[in-house]
Amino acid sequence: MIVYFTMSFNSFKLKSEIQQWVKENIISEEQAELLYAKYNLNSEPPWYRRSSFIISGVALSFAALGILLLISYNWWRLGRLLQTVVCITPLIFVYILGIWFLHKNKTDRAELSFFFACLLFFANMVLLAQIYHISAYFPDSFLWWAIGCLPFAFILKSNAIHLITQFAFGLWMYYQTSYYHISIFTFVLFGAMLYMLLAKPNSLLLATTLINLFLCLLNVMLYVQQSVQNSGWMCGLATIFLFLMAFLRCTKNSFNESFVQKTDDFLRFIILFIFYLSTWQDIAAELAKGYVSWFSIVIFVCSATVLWLKKAGYQSYLSMLFVFILLVFQIISFFADDNNLNTVVLILSNTANVIFLLYAAFNIFYGIHKKIKPTFMFGIFLLVVFALSRYLALFGDYITTAIIFILCSLGLFAINHYWTKKYESQK
Repeated sequence: MIVYFTMSFNSFKLKSEIQQWVKENIISEEQAELLYAKYNLNSEPPWYRRSSFIISGVALSFAALGILLLISYNWWRLGRLLQTVVCITPLIFVYILGIWFLHKNKTDRAELSFFFACLLFFANMVLLAQIYHISAYFPDSFLWWAIGCLPFAFILKSNAIHLITQFAFGLWMYYQTSYYHISIFTFVLFGAMLYMLLAKPNSLLLATTLINLFLCLLNVMLYVQQSVQNSGWMCGLATIFLFLMAFLRCTKNSFNESFVQKTDDFLRFIILFIFYLSTWQDIAAELAKGYVSWFSIVIFVCSATVLWLKKAGYQSYLSMLFVFILLVFQIISFFADDNNLNTVVLILSNTANVIFLLYAAFNIFYGIHKKIKPTFMFGIFLLVVFALSRYLALFGDYITTAIIFILCSLGLFAINHYWTKKYESQK
């Protein structure tokens, strides 16, 4: 919602700026109209982004909370039948109201009615289960909530109701993952929500879809690996995040370019962080003890294939390399005997350190060569992280730690001098 208000404010500000440019004869009226059309500034904002809707919604929420408090205070005095009537009556009324608005072609009001009906639907399930002491697998309440919301999101093409559906599905997936359960509804519901997202793209819903896709893949991975004591969580998570990158690459043309790029950067950073953890020998030892499942390998192959075919760029290829190295070392560790395991761990952590340091150097020199300061500063950040982490890892080895810090200090001075020289020569 914050994103929506920010976008609305920026659109209003841009429109005001264009009008000012016309007054100052910087651009013509025809050019202004072209800008209005390009940035869709002439269209009315959606009903849920109008101030009248927000005020009405807050007022309605306050009234509902007040009524709920009154009912709660007298709830124990009501009989079971009256409690049931109190629960069901508002839900039926809101459904009838929504249908009546649809009949009158008042789509906005119908959408608002069904939005509140979806909230009441979940409240009814919880209260009726309490009234009649229904004992069941409680996460299924979130499943039926999502199923109950899905038809209205689909028929009305409502982003607001779609968001509730995504939220209910996410809660259900969270508990499914906690209990190592899997259901066919996972794939059916996610497929339906993905279809609605692609039919009516929305950046906020893309973010919730990515979260739910992560939970779906995590659910499957844990279900597959639940019988394995050491399940190799680092490799599993890394492959899942790589799959999210591939998914984002397939759908990026339908969404805001800046949002997609920032999300892709975030996913790449998570993969880099997981790889960075393997530079610590203790964590590398845990990684070596882990078991890499066929699911992780399949996910990696699918993700790498998509990113390669989509020509995702060198940064995505480097993320593929990090995940590939983790998988290879875990496979090698699986076949290594106990006598050689410590050697494998040492090789893994040292290799990860070298690759991490090379990646930091690559960002620094690529940023200097292309004169891209964010890339340059990110490389500096990685170099500092590397130096501090080695300081903590080698705290007892004063000579080695001192040499690393001195070399990093000299390297930073040299890099800063080189960047300044290149930047000054450009002026």
